[in-house]
Amino acid sequence: MDTSSHVRKPFSPFPWLLAMALAVGALGCPGSGKCDEQPEACDPPTHDEDAGTGDAGTGDAGTPDSGTPDSGTPDSGIVDPNTSMLLTKIDAFYSRQGLELRPRDYSASPPQLFPNDGGTPVPGIALEPGRVRFDVPPGTYLVKTTSIQYLLVSWRSVDISTRLYGRPDRGDVFFPNPATASLNLSGLAPDPDPFWPNYSYLNFHSLDVEDSGSFYLPQELVEGQPSLVATDAEYNSDYGNIPRFDPAQGDTAWVVQTLERDAGVEPDGGAPVPYTSLVRAAHVIPFAFDGGTFSVEATLQPAPQQTLRFDWRRDEFNALRIASTTGSPSISGFVDVYPALKTAQEGWFDYSISAMLSFVPRRTDVQAPLVKELSYGNPYPTGWEPMAQFTSLYSFNVTNHDGSRTQRTSETFLSTEAVSDLASTPVRPRISLPRDFQVDGMPATTPRILGTATPLVTWEQPALGPATGYTLLISRYNVDLGFMSTIARIYLGPDERSLRLPPGLLTSGNEYMLRITAQHMPGVRTERGWFTLVVPSASATTGSALLTVQ
Repeated sequence: MDTSSHVRKPFSPFPWLLAMALAVGALGCPGSGKCDEQPEACDPPTHDEDAGTGDAGTGDAGTPDSGTPDSGTPDSGIVDPNTSMLLTKIDAFYSRQGLELRPRDYSASPPQLFPNDGGTPVPGIALEPGRVRFDVPPGTYLVKTTSIQYLLVSWRSVDISTRLYGRPDRGDVFFPNPATASLNLSGLAPDPDPFWPNYSYLNFHSLDVEDSGSFYLPQELVEGQPSLVATDAEYNSDYGNIPRFDPAQGDTAWVVQTLERDAGVEPDGGAPVPYTSLVRAAHVIPFAFDGGTFSVEATLQPAPQQTLRFDWRRDEFNALRIASTTGSPSISGFVDVYPALKTAQEGWFDYSISAMLSFVPRRTDVQAPLVKELSYGNPYPTGWEPMAQFTSLYSFNVTNHDGSRTQRTSETFLSTEAVSDLASTPVRPRISLPRDFQVDGMPATTPRILGTATPLVTWEQPALGPATGYTLLISRYNVDLGFMSTIARIYLGPDERSLRLPPGLLTSGNEYMLRITAQHMPGVRTERGWFTLVVPSASATTGSALLTVQ
């Protein structure tokens, strides 16, 4: 799974703008959209090339050794572990037709394996769809599985299969994004949003074809307006392209409306804080789109209201900070509630649907416990259960070696909880930050020119844990665009404490930032935890300064 915390695009203009600003400041990039989280979903493969989506966080929260349905055990006697390593990727797509298995075909472009101590890359041998063999002796290796995804493993069999929801590969026909939208909607609730007076916000998603996005309207919805007819709206998918919706296959869609509500005052007083809540929804049955104008006609109905009660121990997260305790850090937080499919057999499925609730507490240096009771609408079928994500973000400035460039990085804590547990269980840290984060023997927050393009990255395990795995995210500063862009996401096992970056990853004349995440995902094998939605779960992330390659 993407250890950028399953962050999905917020769904109200006010939280979205604030979250975007914080993402640019804290992460140095213009947001964590679906194209970064699942790059292949935005440039999807054909059916016989690739069924996967890079690092979608999807899957099984079941038994620790649960694998992909009907895929057998990871090695299945195919390779001799004394002489070979086996990589398995057989994705399972859950839809109204049931589970459909889709093995990835590596025959045209098999993964590569790099010895951790350097040496010549070893190409994989495609045995059959979904399985690749590497003929190497026991040891620790870096496996490159996509253009930006790597795994550092010593296991002789690794299963990186995912569990996804919807039609495999989002279908096979796609159209440019954004698209002109024609809307004929009735049953709307008042939407007097004081933070965005010239636009109103409506969301779209499907439970049949993996797609989610937003409608942008050129005119304001006035208070009390019950309907909307617009031919000059715009639909913008979170994925960078729009799939075909086929009513002959039973495709349906949802249109939801949100309102700003009063979350009350903070513990230290001040003005009331707003939050965004789903209030009305329409299930469009069937839904069709085959290019051209994105047309939606629906009557929205009031969504059944549910309550989110939480006791967020922000002071306990604040006490775990390391690098952000000096200088002038900016402290912020987010609470988001999403629906997620949960089955008795497979556990939780991660799927991008618009948040039902989004709350951004007032930014303050006083990190006192926060107890709230908020409401939101949940129109979704039985089996789609609400989960909440709590993000504590402590951002601070870092520079390059000569101080000519300043970026924001952060220490970030993410907790994912079942909403049903929150009334009786406080939100507390389950894991702390990786300690002693260094690059070539110096603190990672020290800006400098690296002496090599293959530096050694080291860290120590968190004081609070245990960590079930780590992720190292590497971003490069794009001079033309003015932000950081992800070039590598490296997954590492819980016992790893170092990684020498492979040749060619860092290049001369560029500046880089590194972010290391410790994950706590109980109940699954380590490699499954990287690509699986686990509830409850937690992660803690810290970052480096700008590091220059000469």
